[in-house]
Amino acid sequence: MMVLVVVLLGTISLNKLSIELFPEIEVPVAVVTTSYTGAGPQEIENLITKRIEGAVATVGNIDQVNSISSQGSSIVIAQFNTGTDMDFAALEMREKVDLIKGALPEDATQPMVLKIDPNAMPIIQISLSTNGDLAELQSLAEDTIAQRFERLDGVASVNIGGGFVNEIEIAVDQNRLIGYGLSINQLTQIISSNDMNLSGGSVDKGNQTLSVRAVGEFDDVDEIRNMPISLNTGHVIKLSDIAKVELTNKDISFISRTNGKDSINLSIQKQPGKNTVKVADLVNREVEKIKEDYPDIELNVVMDNSIMIKDSIDNIVSNVIMGSIFAIVVLYMFLKNIRTTLIIGISIPISLIASFILLYF
Repeated sequence: MMVLVVVLLGTISLNKLSIELFPEIEVPVAVVTTSYTGAGPQEIENLITKRIEGAVATVGNIDQVNSISSQGSSIVIAQFNTGTDMDFAALEMREKVDLIKGALPEDATQPMVLKIDPNAMPIIQISLSTNGDLAELQSLAEDTIAQRFERLDGVASVNIGGGFVNEIEIAVDQNRLIGYGLSINQLTQIISSNDMNLSGGSVDKGNQTLSVRAVGEFDDVDEIRNMPISLNTGHVIKLSDIAKVELTNKDISFISRTNGKDSINLSIQKQPGKNTVKVADLVNREVEKIKEDYPDIELNVVMDNSIMIKDSIDNIVSNVIMGSIFAIVVLYMFLKNIRTTLIIGISIPISLIASFILLYF
């Protein structure tokens, strides 16, 4: 009965154990990143990096602080003593950085405090390719396919890359701009003020209170071209009179190709503590469903960490089985008693199953 209890508990524990390629490792390093577009390395160093370094240096258990100041970017790297609780350390860093936010330039972004997490790497990478427009494929990936993966249990996020991002390009004719008595800064303010939604308060209608909104966002490129601009002389011109407005693609800094074809790359990250194999199985099943729903799109799983984990486990299982067989053979050669050999042979897998209980608890 005791052996049956051990086998039962061991089997249940084995099914509840999470399966990972590497154990969870907490690296005692945190990073503070800040962006300041247009500033040079020296301005970044004096206006941002030194102030953040001074704040971070007051955090407890700090081993050393390093920084990198480059064009438009500041990175402060804090290394803590081994054994430091990084959750509390990152929280304390955020509190210290918040105290000096007011001293940073107004145009700089909010400093972000990030922990270094080796387990935050994507577990699966999927490529999408089609014979049609890649921009349409990216819209489908962002609006539909990525959301289908994010709904799966254990999926933390889905990052998309490799496609085209649309942007409105306004090429200003400097001579016409000066001729109408305008400047680039004035034009920027006019466009910004016309492209926003504002709250208009509320209106009482019977026993109801209705919210009022002034909708001013642009719906298409033609609205931007026909945007009215009032001059100091009292005349009104259109934006198209002084600038060329077009819908274009942003400069590409990341290209994804699969089997020689342009593609969209989906990187799927799992939630901390979740079983990589189970999450990967859910994702692969969803991939098959998406293939059925969108037969014109070619989906390829180009990287799957669960395959390596499964191969490692299969290798361990085969080694355990072969080792047990050899051990039983050697025992029988020395004991010359089949009954005693079987008793010891049965105890080998039972002791292995018992170890699963200890691992789980």
